Amino acid sequence: MALIRRLAPNAKLIWATSTPITRNGQPQTLDPKNETVMARNTLAAGIMQEQGLPTNDLYQIAVGKPDLCSGDGYHYNAAGYEVLGKAVAEAIRRAL
Repeated sequence: MALIRRLAPNAKLIWATSTPITRNGQPQTLDPKNETVMARNTLAAGIMQEQGLPTNDLYQIAVGKPDLCSGDGYHYNAAGYEVLGKAVAEAIRRAL
């Protein structure tokens, strides 16, 4: 982050959480590997807060919404990408 701030001091930075991992073929169920996603999001959130960066919480937008998942555990369907894309665009609008 220090390098980005040094090389692009006027850049607007936004941190986005990682999205949940669901079980392959069972998008309504979180995969046990999702515990790692949650732990890393929590750890990174503290660092980003210390750095004064705004958070775009994509995890909360996607969790518990199996209708947005492709079913492979990691990716989203067209509706899911639309929802996530709108959240990203809105976070950028707010930052600018």
